[in-house]
Amino acid sequence: MGYFFAYGARMSSTHMLLTSPNARAVTQGHLAGYRLEFNVTSREFGGGAANAVPDPQGKLWGVVWDVPDDELTGFDSWRGDAPSDTHGVDVEIVTAQGPVPARTMMLQETDGFVRPADAYLNMLHAGARAHGLPDEALDEIDRAVARPRPTEQD
Repeated sequence: MGYFFAYGARMSSTHMLLTSPNARAVTQGHLAGYRLEFNVTSREFGGGAANAVPDPQGKLWGVVWDVPDDELTGFDSWRGDAPSDTHGVDVEIVTAQGPVPARTMMLQETDGFVRPADAYLNMLHAGARAHGLPDEALDEIDRAVARPRPTEQD
């Protein structure tokens, strides 16, 4: 078994169990030094998808899942792309029980800001609430949607 840190669609138990039917949510926590951005396009939901972006002041909240090893390797691809070491990343998650080593997904090459679909945002909020994430996590989802974007003149 290994740990997977979900901060996007896989915070939803329903969505996570479609990919990893034997996964078990074990705790919630955050990835220090990162923030949430909607800067990749979701092939599944349309609109933007959550991505982790380095930010020295950031705290990216999510759910830590215990996933069987044979299912954990399925998280090494992004949006159905071929597996890539640049997508699956080993991280350390800060939890109430102490640091937890986990695997997560992040994409370096981005599409710029992509407004997420309302259904996707609703799923993120519901997943965060269902797993007891703090209000700070819900606020970060909202900030990521509303974060000011540079204009072409900037």
